[in-house]
Amino acid sequence: MNIFKNNFYFVFAIALLSATEILPKKNSLFSLIEHSNIRFQKEYELNWQTLFAQQMPQSAIELANFFKKNLEGNIFLSQKKQPFYLGLSSSAYQFEGGIGQESSWHRFALKKDHALPGQACNFWQNYKEMIKQMKEECGINSFRLSISWERIQESADTFNYKALKKYKKIILTLKEYNIEPLVVLHHYTVPTWFEDLGGFEREENIQYFVNFALQIYAALADEVTFWSTFNAIEGYAFKGYFTLDGAPGTKKSMQMTAEVMSNMLKAHVEIYKAIKGVRNRIDPSTSKWQELVKTYPDTYFPCPQIGIQKNIIFLDIAYDTIMHFLCAPTTWALCCIGNLLQNEGFYGFFNHGVFKTYIPGMVNVMYKDPIAPFTLDWIGVNTYANQKRFLMSVVQDQDEQLTTENPNYRYYPQGLYRATHEINNRLNKYARKCKLCRGSIPIWITENGIAAHSNAQREDFFKKTLFVVSKLLEEQIPLIGYTPWAAFDNYEWGSKKLGEKRYGMFYVDFNNVGKRPILKEGSQFFAAFVKTVNT
Repeated sequence: MNIFKNNFYFVFAIALLSATEILPKKNSLFSLIEHSNIRFQKEYELNWQTLFAQQMPQSAIELANFFKKNLEGNIFLSQKKQPFYLGLSSSAYQFEGGIGQESSWHRFALKKDHALPGQACNFWQNYKEMIKQMKEECGINSFRLSISWERIQESADTFNYKALKKYKKIILTLKEYNIEPLVVLHHYTVPTWFEDLGGFEREENIQYFVNFALQIYAALADEVTFWSTFNAIEGYAFKGYFTLDGAPGTKKSMQMTAEVMSNMLKAHVEIYKAIKGVRNRIDPSTSKWQELVKTYPDTYFPCPQIGIQKNIIFLDIAYDTIMHFLCAPTTWALCCIGNLLQNEGFYGFFNHGVFKTYIPGMVNVMYKDPIAPFTLDWIGVNTYANQKRFLMSVVQDQDEQLTTENPNYRYYPQGLYRATHEINNRLNKYARKCKLCRGSIPIWITENGIAAHSNAQREDFFKKTLFVVSKLLEEQIPLIGYTPWAAFDNYEWGSKKLGEKRYGMFYVDFNNVGKRPILKEGSQFFAAFVKTVNT
């Protein structure tokens, strides 16, 4: 390997860290190695191996009883009289089927020669049977689903109220089975007409999404308490504008990536204010709201709990070879930059009311809103794995036991602990430290799962993740839900064919989606656990 190239990476990374003001106070080579997380990773892995071996109950019933004990002992849940939501997840484009060229992702998939979802797992047509099956075979009490903006609003001035009524029926079916819905307003897709207007690249387009959100809220508010404005702004922005493996995927720009994230956060605040204003009748002057009241005159409005979901993927230093160790300081600095770009603007926005992303010559975006720290009723955690890095590259595991069917995500059930503590430390502990006038923000693990090689790997993964969730409750984390991905095998982003990367608890035959899905053998431990906890 070219040592001059390594030195360039090192100098470049340190210069950027200095400019962004996150370099450790000691800037010696020794200090950089000391601050790298190689030692932490090794200790973390060893500690969890010990916990899994010595403390983790082996049967579903024993683990469920351990879980229930920690539920009862969690002070936050007891004081708030807050139920724990244990269920499954979906998304409109990946599950429903029947969404075509009106979607931005459809256009992107054609351009990249990816598979199209077609009927997907046909949830749009078979939702009654599938909801019943989830309840009967898994015993869930919650379900995360998204609303397809492109299905509801095929043009800027046209709303499909027939489709809205269908979503209402889906929600009512969930409620019939005592399943709490968590409704997501944006899960990685937008209408093509919105994308053609510039999408979230342009601040003036935010109004279209806010208007859509108000329509959905007015139609479903009498049955829905929990709302998520966005499923991971960083996931949508980075895939669409930097890595280019998501829609629109046309032009690589870190500046645009940050601007899109900033505008999505603005939209979150606007939606929060609009929905709370509707609920509290403090904004009666808006003609939009008066129109909605006429459309839905019998709607009762419960107190909406509005949140947003955050992707957490830790960039860690690979330490498998001598070269990895020699380049660890440079890799550490580059990992810091990656984590900075993904996370710091988000945390700054909800702690200080300031979204700021600045790297000289690359990106400079800042937006202030003093209301932002008070626009989270809950926060969602999406996490699958960490990522082992060597300089600018991802290092793939050689041990097959640590790989999954998705090459982007390694086998890392203990990562759920890191991710949840990251959110709690950066939002709740920080708020107490700085004496922000807000209580602890409830945390919902909204997405986590595995595209397993085998049923044995799937069972082992969920046994360990459920144990991790139990430990988080034992440690007094204000955790209110766990809804892993995914309920059924579905269309996975970037697939070349349906059936790649099967995350579902239920197996779906994509050659005959009308056929009843089958609970996988590897999902039976999860199902038995959930049934025991929820009864």
